[in-house]
Amino acid sequence: MMVLVLGAGGQIGKSLMKRVPPGVKAVGLTHAALDLTDESALWSALESYSPEAVINAAAYTAVDRAETESAAAFAVNARAPELIAHWCRMRAVPFIHFGTDYVFDGTKNGAYTEADPVSPVNVYGRSKAEGEAAVIREGGAVLRVGWVHASTVRGFVPWVVKGLLAGGDLRVAGDQKGAPTAARTAAAIAWQVLSAVGPNRAAGGLYHAASSGVTTRFEAACFIRDCLTQEGLAVRGKLTEVKTKDIAFAAARPLNCVLATDRLHRVFGIEAGPWQTGLSQTVRRILSEISVRIG
Repeated sequence: MMVLVLGAGGQIGKSLMKRVPPGVKAVGLTHAALDLTDESALWSALESYSPEAVINAAAYTAVDRAETESAAAFAVNARAPELIAHWCRMRAVPFIHFGTDYVFDGTKNGAYTEADPVSPVNVYGRSKAEGEAAVIREGGAVLRVGWVHASTVRGFVPWVVKGLLAGGDLRVAGDQKGAPTAARTAAAIAWQVLSAVGPNRAAGGLYHAASSGVTTRFEAACFIRDCLTQEGLAVRGKLTEVKTKDIAFAAARPLNCVLATDRLHRVFGIEAGPWQTGLSQTVRRILSEISVRIG
């Protein structure tokens, strides 16, 4: 089966390309190779490659910048997925699209399920919610993930690791709850779902694909600090727990980003595993890539 992977240069996209299953030929397109805001170029690429399945890991993820660049956010996160999903439905091609926990307002007590109504609190969340809805209407599958981390792309985990090693004073929100999910975990789930669906079938449905367990941003940062200590490294930086409102974000953040994954397990038998496992592995990969000697 030939699978077209869009967003191959991002966290999940890179992991998808590294974990292509046997019997699958994956063609990955990065933003440099295909600008998803160019609808004619996107349609032409789909026609040219004529894939037997499509996985979209591309997204406009600059949450704060999206407040002033809403047109770009909606073009990438809403319109492009709609167009891809439509192309796939017309040709009976399975389509898997990655969604986000930021479609919720974060006020619920307990984990969000797929049946909970969306109510995003920022432009990024609204653009992703619109894209998710379009994909579902066209019969595609949406895998919602949250707090995605990897070693090779800028993000929360590399920021904490490098800050603690360099002696920085890191202010981290202690009132945001979620489950850090490794990009490689999200990628593995996507390949498993596609394998279960098979070619020439709609992959339709909404599934939460986060790691299991619950933590806060601050607790996750403390876990990273403990990982560094266990590796025998000198932690020179300091972690300070603050409230989200005390951080100068341009965009509002949902405080509860916990996703219930029961449906993913019930339908596909997939267990993502605890967040601690993936996070510790990412920390070690970061250390390897920045050439820190592990003692």
